[in-house]
Amino acid sequence: MNPAPSLPVHCRGILFPISELVPHPGSVEAPPSGHRVALRVQALRRNGWRDPVIVSRQTGHTVIGADLVEAARQLGLDRVPVEEQDFRGASEEAAVLALDAISPALIRG
Repeated sequence: MNPAPSLPVHCRGILFPISELVPHPGSVEAPPSGHRVALRVQALRRNGWRDPVIVSRQTGHTVIGADLVEAARQLGLDRVPVEEQDFRGASEEAAVLALDAISPALIRG
C-alpha cells in the first residue's frame, strides 16, 4: 500500500484527516467545484499549504476552506492543516462562511 502524497506545510494548524471534517450545513456548494478548486489545486502543488482550513470549535463544521479540502481530495491527500477557532454564535459562523464563498482573500488577507 502506497502512503498518501503530502505537501509542504507552511502554516499553523494540526494535520487532520479529511474524512473527519464536517462540511458546514450552510455551505453553498457541497462539495465545491469548478475553477476555484482548480486554482487551489495548482496553488497547493506550487506553494504547498499556506492557509489552514478553519473549523469551528463550537460546532466542528468547516467554516473556511471547503475549496482547499476539495483540492486536497483531488490531489489524493488524506490530511489537511486545520486551525480550530471560536465563533460568537451561528450568525458569526454564517457570516464568515458567506465571506469565504465570495472571496477567500477577504478573510485570509
